[in-house]
Amino acid sequence: MQIRLHATDPDSVEAVKDGITRVLRQRHKLAADQPDDFRIQTQDELLKTASSVLGSVTAVVGGIVGIALLVGGIGIMNIMLVSVTERTREIGVRKAVGARRQDILLQFLIEAITLSLVGGLAGLAIGYGLGVLVANLLPGWPPPRPPLGRRPRLRLLRPRRRLLRHLSGRQGVPPRSIDALRYE
Repeated sequence: MQIRLHATDPDSVEAVKDGITRVLRQRHKLAADQPDDFRIQTQDELLKTASSVLGSVTAVVGGIVGIALLVGGIGIMNIMLVSVTERTREIGVRKAVGARRQDILLQFLIEAITLSLVGGLAGLAIGYGLGVLVANLLPGWPPPRPPLGRRPRLRLLRPRRRLLRHLSGRQGVPPRSIDALRYE
């Protein structure tokens, strides 16, 4: 059973709580040495509980997002590795006609950046679209914030993206062009 009361003044909340405790102990016929068989919660206690729960949920969701980003980065790295491996002959021809190692790495870096950006923008669009859909289906649900408001958080991903692109691009560039031409 739940009884809700409203104090007229925020300063009188503790006095009201003490009065309710006294009345309930008297009505429940509890002796002075017996513990309360009821619980009284103020709005501040409810807010602390809600904040604690939301903090835990935020930590769990943050962990899931971190794992998803890592898996996405590994996926991009694998796609680029397959791309480099399949095009070893092309790399050899480019090196044979004078392309430098940096030129080849730059090509694959641009491809990886394009792949990352397209995938990231598609993810933002899908997430925002689902947020709008949920907001329209559930009455009273707040509309989602625009995805471009999250730009500062995307800066945290740059070092991970650079590392994964670099590792995937270096794997398939053979040191000598003749080795690449013999590959197949």
